Amino acid sequence: MSERVAILQRLDPAQVDEYVEAHQEVPEAVSSAMKQGGVEEYELFVSGNIAVGVVTVNDFDTFVEQYQDDPQTKEWEARVDQFKLSGVDPETMQMPTMDRIWRLSDEA
Repeated sequence: MSERVAILQRLDPAQVDEYVEAHQEVPEAVSSAMKQGGVEEYELFVSGNIAVGVVTVNDFDTFVEQYQDDPQTKEWEARVDQFKLSGVDPETMQMPTMDRIWRLSDEA
């Protein structure tokens, strides 16, 4: 069964447009690394200076371990880090997740 996880990032208000623009061309190597890590779907939402990534993944911890070890994902995170106040740390590759407090679902 897949997991859905929300990842929170706070953007530099003066650089939101640059952050959004950078995501118009996510490198194929990053997308491939995410898929190889078990990501089924990743959506990124922005409102003001808040960005929330919603990831559907086989196992989030396994994904993070693999993502942390990939040199191209580290390069990508370092690139987009210049637009953020907080979020995925390009040094440790830790991802600040949000706690789900409610869910509506047809599933039991």
